[in-house]
Amino acid sequence: MQNQDINLAVKFLLDTLQVQFTDNTDYAAESITPSKVAGIITAKRANSVFHSTTNYDAPDISPGTSLVDTISGPGSKLPESIYNFKYSIRVFDEVVTAGASGSMTSSVNVSFASSDVSSQLNALITNSNQVAIAIYDSGANLLGIRNIAGNFSFGAGSISVQVQALSTYADADSFRIVTYYSKEYTFNFCNTLPDVCIEVFGDCLRAQISVSDKTIWPAGYNVSDHLIKLQYPRNKAGSAVASPVETDQYSLIVGPNIYTGGYTISVSANVLYTQEDGLVVEGAVEGFKYPNIQCDTSWCCLRECIDSIHEKYLQALRVGSKDMASLANQLFNISIYRMRYELAVECQDTVAASNILSALKEFMNTSGANCDCGCSGAGADGEPELITPLYSA
Repeated sequence: MQNQDINLAVKFLLDTLQVQFTDNTDYAAESITPSKVAGIITAKRANSVFHSTTNYDAPDISPGTSLVDTISGPGSKLPESIYNFKYSIRVFDEVVTAGASGSMTSSVNVSFASSDVSSQLNALITNSNQVAIAIYDSGANLLGIRNIAGNFSFGAGSISVQVQALSTYADADSFRIVTYYSKEYTFNFCNTLPDVCIEVFGDCLRAQISVSDKTIWPAGYNVSDHLIKLQYPRNKAGSAVASPVETDQYSLIVGPNIYTGGYTISVSANVLYTQEDGLVVEGAVEGFKYPNIQCDTSWCCLRECIDSIHEKYLQALRVGSKDMASLANQLFNISIYRMRYELAVECQDTVAASNILSALKEFMNTSGANCDCGCSGAGADGEPELITPLYSA
């Protein structure tokens, strides 16, 4: 195994402000038993250390039991910056010693007679890996780890290395190889989670509200747990006039039958993407819109005003009045607007129907009728008002 064979996946968890590590090293391909591996991590942001483990006996990752570890980020957020992570592993028993000779007083030469073991140890040393000797007693208990001294002797079928300072391990029985590997990863974190864009359209003639998620989701971004949620207006007591409606699709239509008043509409999703440098980023996005739906599409709110104009016209016919021509003109135009409105409704042209009604109100106001009475779009007591459709498509 070489340093480059280490495979550590790094993920930024933006919701919890944590960094998650997953050891994806193919230990089977390297003939390494995962339970003999311990991994430690050093994490830096802009060369400032925010996590460091140095004790292999209390590792961040123990591949024999779990390949995943999660650490806290640098402070109260994961700022956009350059991050450096170093993953170091200690491996026991990559090769097993064949025997030992020498005194146990201060140092000992450990001789590997097996050509298999010799070639493996030689390869480890030649490839500049950190190599040490693990010392075990007769009960196979680890007594300690000692570095290999700088003098090696290589024979035709054997290799001898000097292990220093063994005097404290008088009952040493067997010697095994311990190897250390490390690999560094550098990422330039950029938070490119998209901004949520919500489009809302209230169709008072059909008594419907249409919601569309218009968020631009970049190619390659994995979107999950997507949700559109519509919450109805509240009455004076603070209770919603109807239960919320939600969908995991990217559009939502509610109705027929809606209410006037203030709605709360939200779009949320979990997003996962991978930067070009290999850093995986995961986070939730959420956006809100608060449309205030007011429906002035009914003639009912103008009825009293139109009745009043007609009564004035009839009175003028009976007693004579200089306002007769003006009143007649108003009633004539009201009739034309009414006919145009009914044609728009029959043709299911909601925009035209709404515009015609608005034009009628403007005409009546500018001609002196002042007919904005009762068209607030809400009930007289300010409560949300139920809107029923004039037709359904």
